[in-house]
Amino acid sequence: ALFAIGNIMLKYKRGRIPRAVRATWTTCFASLAAVLVALAGNIVLKPGNLIYFLAYFAAVAAVMVLMFERARLIRYALFLLSQGPPILREQFAGPAQRYLDKVRNNTVVFFAKNDNLEVLNKAATYVQTNELAKWLKVVYIYRDLDDPMCELIADNLRVIDRCHPNIAIDFVLVQGSFSPEVVAQVSNRLGVPRNFMFICCPGDNFPHDLADFGGVRLITH
Repeated sequence: ALFAIGNIMLKYKRGRIPRAVRATWTTCFASLAAVLVALAGNIVLKPGNLIYFLAYFAAVAAVMVLMFERARLIRYALFLLSQGPPILREQFAGPAQRYLDKVRNNTVVFFAKNDNLEVLNKAATYVQTNELAKWLKVVYIYRDLDDPMCELIADNLRVIDRCHPNIAIDFVLVQGSFSPEVVAQVSNRLGVPRNFMFICCPGDNFPHDLADFGGVRLITH
C-alpha cells in the first residue's frame, strides 16, 4: 500500500522526473485498491493478526519518530534537566548538549541551476525545516569565468542569508558541467555525503540517470 501511495505522490509531486517505466494513474489506484482489499480480507479471516500488525507498525513508527525528531526530543530533555535536581543536570546535561551539537553540526549541499530567488529560498527553507543541519553550501557549476549567473546567485544568497539566520549559507563555485562525476568530486572535496546533497527536479531532457548520482535528493520542483 505504501509503495502504491509513494508512486501516486511521485506522479503528482515529481511528474517531470525522467524514468524508464511510467505507471498510469489507473494502475496506481488499482494496485492500491487491491492491496487494501487483501488487507481487509486478512483482517476479516483472522482478526487476531490485526494486533500483530499494529504492534509492528507502532514499533517502526516509534523508531522513525526517534530518528527524525531526535534533536527536538533532546531539547525537551535538556529543558527538563534544567528544571530538575542539580545532580541530574550535572551528570546528563553535558553529554546531551554535546550529542545535540553533533547531530546539528551537519552540512548539506544544494546545486543551484540559476539565480531563481524562489527556488533558492525554497532550498534554504527546506534545509532549515527538515534537515538536522546548520550549514548550507550552495554550489553553482559554471562553464565560463564570465558567467553573469555567478554574481546574480551571490546577490540573491545574501538576501536569503539574512532571511534564515539559523543556518549558515556559503556559496561555492565549481567550473565544469553538471554530471555524476563532478558531483562525486564535489562530495569528496567538501566532505559531504551525496545523500546530503540536493538538486531541483530535472526535466524530460535531463541527460543523466538519477541513480548515477549516488543518492542525491530532490527538494524542489
